[in-house]
Amino acid sequence: MRQPKVYMMSDLSLKPAPVWPLLVAPIVAIFYYSALKLAFGMSLGNAVGDIGSDLQMNLDNFGHGSHWIYRGVGELSSVSLAVYLASGLARGRSVAAGIIAGCTISVSYLAPIIWLALVQQDFLWGLVAINRWYQMAIDGAVILGSPYVGFKLSEAARDVVRANPVGFDGVNCLHFIWLWIAVLGYGGGLIGPFVRFYTRQFEFGPGDIFGLVGAVISMMPLFIPAYYGLGLLSRRIGVKLKPVARNTLGVIVLAVGFAVGTAIQYGLYLFFHWLTGK
Repeated sequence: MRQPKVYMMSDLSLKPAPVWPLLVAPIVAIFYYSALKLAFGMSLGNAVGDIGSDLQMNLDNFGHGSHWIYRGVGELSSVSLAVYLASGLARGRSVAAGIIAGCTISVSYLAPIIWLALVQQDFLWGLVAINRWYQMAIDGAVILGSPYVGFKLSEAARDVVRANPVGFDGVNCLHFIWLWIAVLGYGGGLIGPFVRFYTRQFEFGPGDIFGLVGAVISMMPLFIPAYYGLGLLSRRIGVKLKPVARNTLGVIVLAVGFAVGTAIQYGLYLFFHWLTGK
């Protein structure tokens, strides 16, 4: 007896994924990578005096000076965020978008070097002369490793997209047009307290336990609005609200919360400065 042909539901309903997210992936990668990297760089620059000529001469390193561990963490975090978001926004083409985003970051490093090698050889050799070898090693790791990071994180982004069919992780894709500004502002505000703890700008006592507590306290004025603002945008908070009201409230919480939180954080900084005499 002849068996009837069976059609899978996916064969009937699956449509080719759009191509345009692959064209947007390089833009997403550059904006979010630059935003978080700049947040790391400015946080260190505000807390550390060891920048000097490196900040003036080596713009590529954002003045990290001898703090190679900090810069390594900053680069890894910035690359990971950029390729993860680019992958997640490319529904159905996450892997390709992640690799494209990683390659975009690599090219953003290579392009200035190639240009300097062609037209400004003396300036390029000057940078090489003053640059520390481990900073150049980090440059090489970013250039070679970004596409691989994009490939690996695209799998995680793809799982998130499959679990939540709305936007990316519940956040409307249009919000990512401006959320890089929030990454820059909130990133710097949340990283800064821990940079001061890392550089021992404020020492409260043995073991630095009180210093760590102070860093956590300084972080909270910005962590709280970031948590609730992103929670509203991703529908984890305010589930019963209408989408327009919830998204509008999320934007207001992020904007107003940043202004208020920054003021409170600065007040805490002055208080800790007075308390420790530094």
